[in-house]
Amino acid sequence: MDPTILSILQSIQSQLSSQSQLLDSRLTRIEAALANQQTQLETTSQSTVAIQQDLLSIQIEISSNHQNLVGQISKLSNPQCKFYTGINQLPDETVTQIFSWIHPEDVFKCRRLCRRVKAVLETKHFATLNLAIHHASIQEELSEDHDDIPESPSCYLSSNRTFMFAPHSFQSVYAQKYLNSRLHIGWSSAVFPKGLLERLSGKLVSLALNGIYGSIPSEIGCLSSLTILILSSNELSGSIPSQIGLLTNLRFLRLDSNSLSGVIPTEIGDLGLLEYLQLDDNELEGEIPPSVWGLLNLKALNLEKNRLTGSLPETIGNLSRLAYFSMWCNQLSGPIPASIGNCVSLKLLHMHKNQFSGPVPREIMNLNNLRVCDLRDNSGLTCDFEIDILRLGPLELE
Repeated sequence: MDPTILSILQSIQSQLSSQSQLLDSRLTRIEAALANQQTQLETTSQSTVAIQQDLLSIQIEISSNHQNLVGQISKLSNPQCKFYTGINQLPDETVTQIFSWIHPEDVFKCRRLCRRVKAVLETKHFATLNLAIHHASIQEELSEDHDDIPESPSCYLSSNRTFMFAPHSFQSVYAQKYLNSRLHIGWSSAVFPKGLLERLSGKLVSLALNGIYGSIPSEIGCLSSLTILILSSNELSGSIPSQIGLLTNLRFLRLDSNSLSGVIPTEIGDLGLLEYLQLDDNELEGEIPPSVWGLLNLKALNLEKNRLTGSLPETIGNLSRLAYFSMWCNQLSGPIPASIGNCVSLKLLHMHKNQFSGPVPREIMNLNNLRVCDLRDNSGLTCDFEIDILRLGPLELE
């Protein structure tokens, strides 16, 4: 055979063999793809069956619920049938929504209904929602507070029941929302609100509480910006905490008409800006601390009706701005210091019902602003002069 033809035939045979192999490879891949699709179809078929079964279950459940609802509606529409829902069966959010519409002054009485309600009412979520609903009325109540110096119970708010009788979680939200920016608070309460002091801002300028009992907590010292503190005419007992001396901006301090006992704390002398100090009508005892006579800005000092002992020092003459000085009905003794004549601003001087002795200092006559000088019921006193304003009672002039 011709070599050329043989070569051509061999080339054709090689190409056919290569094409055959390529076709075999493609057939193999096609068969694999078909097998994979078959597997997927089988899986899809199984999933479809499962979904159909789930749909059937859902349809059965919906049908059952529908029948139950139809039955309940039928009962509700029947006036002869009673329908009850227990509060414990309601979700927490539903209970929160229901009770949030009750004013915060009254809502916490509902804590006695059951433990479930108590737990819901003591959450911060409830406090936030409740205060949001009643924001307008609370703002109106707080706006009634006075910015001037509160001296009588008529200027105290009664709305603070919202705070005082609320759980701590509610107090925290309330204080953050309403109290942190306030400069003046005048409230009536039932027990000294320790929680209030822990939540008040250091910006507070005046605090007046009326109708309270208990003791004055040491936390009072954290209100470093206070200029006015009025806790008079209450039922406070126990001692005056030494932390009162931390209120270095204080100008007006009234703790009178209580049942406070113990001694006057030395730290009260740290209140260098103090102008009015009233500790009268308590059960304080012991000597008046020397630091008191260093309060050079004092305009009024009232220590009457206590059980104070000891004598008056010559340093009393340092109080040149003092206009009102009352310490009658105590157990003070010794002479009246002549330096009292340096109290040139003095207008009223009440020292009766004590145990003072010795001569009445003539320097009193130098007090041109003095209108009343009451020294009655001090059996040891003598006097060798007479002025119209001097009250000595049964004493005879020498």
